[in-house]
Amino acid sequence: MSDGTATTPIPDVRAPGADGPAPAPRGTTAAARALGTVFFFAVVGPLIGGLIVGFRDMAYVAGDGRDLGTVLYFLFALLSVGVPAAYAMGLLPAAIVGLFFAAVDYGRVRSDPWLAIVIGALGGMLWPVPWGSGPSTLSSPLEVQLFIASIVSTLVCWFVSTWGMRRRDRMAAS
Repeated sequence: MSDGTATTPIPDVRAPGADGPAPAPRGTTAAARALGTVFFFAVVGPLIGGLIVGFRDMAYVAGDGRDLGTVLYFLFALLSVGVPAAYAMGLLPAAIVGLFFAAVDYGRVRSDPWLAIVIGALGGMLWPVPWGSGPSTLSSPLEVQLFIASIVSTLVCWFVSTWGMRRRDRMAAS
């Protein structure tokens, strides 16, 4: 049964052998990936570091059996003071570390995890330098926590930011 209208197939205007949209030029993709790396380190790094630094206090409040009001007050303080403090202290150092990894990974396939640990340790020692202070001496518990937080947050940010490159490497190797 026909209603009198004919359907015309849409012609294929793609070039022979093309399976999808043309890939973007290599330089544009690499520059966008580098900018994304810097942005990711700057946004996620201080948050991870702040959570690591505040973890001991969070565990103490939660494990101490305090009443709900105390726990909620602590969470409010953590969100209203702790998170802004983490970004105030860690945004610039995290962006600098992200810039380092963006430069290293710009022309290469990917950097190695040992480099993330070393740069995280250097970042943990040198985080006061952008504000005109000397390097950390690890003489106080807070400086030790910041040192550990810097290593862990750098390693996590490195892992996430290179995930796609490592996945492509594994797929190409198999």
